[in-house]
Amino acid sequence: MTTEAILDPWSSVEDLAQSQETADELDLLHARVAHRFGRPEPRRRALAYLRGLVSVDGARHGQALAAAAGESSPDGMQRLLTAAGWDADLVRDDLLGYVRQRHVHAAAALVVDEVVLPGRGPRFAGAAPRYLAESGRVESCQVAVFAAYATGERSILVDRELCLPSPWDTDRRLRRSAGVPDDQEQGGSRELAAELVARATRRLPVRWILLGPALGADDRLRAWLARNDVAFVARIGPGTTIGTTIGRRVTAAALAAADSQRGGEAWAQIRVRPSRGGRWDHRLLLRRRPQSEPLFYACHVPRGTSLNELVDAARRTGAVRDGVRRARATVGLDSYRVRSWTGWYRHMTLAMLAAAASGSPVAISPVATGSGWGEVRFSAESAARR
Repeated sequence: MTTEAILDPWSSVEDLAQSQETADELDLLHARVAHRFGRPEPRRRALAYLRGLVSVDGARHGQALAAAAGESSPDGMQRLLTAAGWDADLVRDDLLGYVRQRHVHAAAALVVDEVVLPGRGPRFAGAAPRYLAESGRVESCQVAVFAAYATGERSILVDRELCLPSPWDTDRRLRRSAGVPDDQEQGGSRELAAELVARATRRLPVRWILLGPALGADDRLRAWLARNDVAFVARIGPGTTIGTTIGRRVTAAALAAADSQRGGEAWAQIRVRPSRGGRWDHRLLLRRRPQSEPLFYACHVPRGTSLNELVDAARRTGAVRDGVRRARATVGLDSYRVRSWTGWYRHMTLAMLAAAASGSPVAISPVATGSGWGEVRFSAESAARR
């Protein structure tokens, strides 16, 4: 018995209870998606893969997951990701259905952000050189867009798309080397984010769309949301320009500097301009921090939305990055070694299932519903016109 267990005799009981709860959720989720695996062998191996993701310590690559399942070779696990007959997008749809059934919340937000996955060789699907400020050097990375469903109690990763930067968007031989379908006309992060928003909001009740730091500054994405009368809060930089009532575009920092009456507040909002019909407001939300640069958020919300509601939403704009960070640590979200397009989507989908089953509640302030609110809904046509 460990020293920690001697000092806290209840710790092992709590761990066992948590493990059993996770196991029960995994079985429930697997039962929900089992029909997507046409044959018994991949169906059983999918459950073993999920169990391995939540139980293995360290890197959760094929060899480790095979060993956890009592298999001497990783061939079966690799076959599950590359050659077995199942559709990861249909399993993703089942995950959305599971979230709607068990975690739906009237004040939920859909959080969308870009995530960089470093340490991928040039033969990994979509990998390209990218400068990383964390390491201070250029590395070969994959870039993906994730969506998280953030409720008053937890945040759950529910969707994913892999970006295809240049030369992957046009180099047919490179695409075929990683199994990228010839008809896969992937765009950049903006197009993928709009696709995730449209897909998730057709299946889940959502009050807010929240854009994380990598996507919030995209003017075209914010304009698309506003045109569809969607309430959003988008993290932006101080140099992001915002349109005003007199037709000028000024930076967020300049707007904040001109609003001298609010200098002492930790959080402040500036009404930039009303939207069409007078039912919506464009606002700038500002968070001043001692001895740090302020944070800025572009907001498009129904009239009557309070500052507290905006603050609660702004606090959740990091839910994707927090969810990815937790999933890396708990279910090996980025422990994959498969290079192919199909393998990436299959591993990510199974990892999101495992994360949904094992996720602990996240402390997120509940938001009271104000006037003018309704669920976000998109048609396929509106997504195509983004």
